Amino acid sequence: MIRLHFIFPVIGMLLCACHPKIYSFTALPQAVWSKDSVQLHWTARGKTSILFDQVQQANPPGDSLHLLEFTLVAEKGNKPMAHQKRQVLLLTGQSHSILVLRMDSLSAKEDSLIAIGINDTLRWKGVAIQNVAAANRPLLVTHAGKTALLSGNSTVSAEWANLPYSGPWEVKSPLSDAERNNHSLIPTRILLNVSIKPIQP
Repeated sequence: MIRLHFIFPVIGMLLCACHPKIYSFTALPQAVWSKDSVQLHWTARGKTSILFDQVQQANPPGDSLHLLEFTLVAEKGNKPMAHQKRQVLLLTGQSHSILVLRMDSLSAKEDSLIAIGINDTLRWKGVAIQNVAAANRPLLVTHAGKTALLSGNSTVSAEWANLPYSGPWEVKSPLSDAERNNHSLIPTRILLNVSIKPIQP
């Protein structure tokens, strides 16, 4: 079960007719295991309360992200409420993500494909890699300053272990004889299966 630690707010400054206001609100860390703690920090004017929900968010091509959602509400008299929302990614020991890279170009000799993609830095902030695997073909993968070869038979590689999951990715793969002769057979996207975990503070 997630444990919550609250840092109580600095409330109101003078007894004036000002509207409620949220000056800052953070929920850290940004990704957690189910046994971890989430610390909420805020500074606001007015009476504050926290609303909590656990939601699922679609993550193409078929996974769902499990999110802990915290909403800070500030109230003061009959004034309109102020509210801000923060989300924390909830991971399990089996959490993985399918990373989709689009086919970008061919090598200078037209004997290899090059696929690229930038993994969302906001969605995956706070998430690190455990291992990476490719299912269908050998791939030379470059990410976070490291390049390594994946065999393409679903064997996992720990070459990128503990590196951030977000950011740019590039893969290169030799074309088959059939693909060289008929470019319409070249896949339009390359999939990587990435096991993920929270970044340790």
